Amino acid sequence: RSQTSVPHPSPLISTPMPLSLLLTLLASQSPDAGTPAPPAPPSITVRIGGFKSDSGKAWVLVFKDDAFPTKRDQAIVSRFVPISGGKATLTFEVTGTEEIAIAVIHDENDNAKLDTIFIGIPNEGLGSSRDAKGFMGPPKWKDAKVRVSNGLTLDVPIRY
Repeated sequence: RSQTSVPHPSPLISTPMPLSLLLTLLASQSPDAGTPAPPAPPSITVRIGGFKSDSGKAWVLVFKDDAFPTKRDQAIVSRFVPISGGKATLTFEVTGTEEIAIAVIHDENDNAKLDTIFIGIPNEGLGSSRDAKGFMGPPKWKDAKVRVSNGLTLDVPIRY
């Protein structure tokens, strides 16, 4: 007589795995698991001082190239900041560039433009990063640019 034996079930599949445990294991194998979040954009603070009055606002313009300081429509940041006690402060984040230059206009009459006398000389206060000054014209990008880093604080004096 022949005897037939029934094979024992494999211990690996003998007990069904609970669905919640299976989902947890699969989620832990996700390619995104444990991947750190991308770093936050660098935060930069501009402290502006030397305003002759608190009237109007400080117009802060941030540039990433030689559009600085005259092509205001090409600024990557353009903000109006209140002036108090002859000072103003702005903190902002910047992405997509390693260098910036700051231009500040004391928009005394709140008209959102740089007022000049009849031959084009500004009659409102101006300032720029690295206290760059122009000779017979505006300051140059190369003189005002700074390297972007998180926590960077720039002091910009206003000149009249």
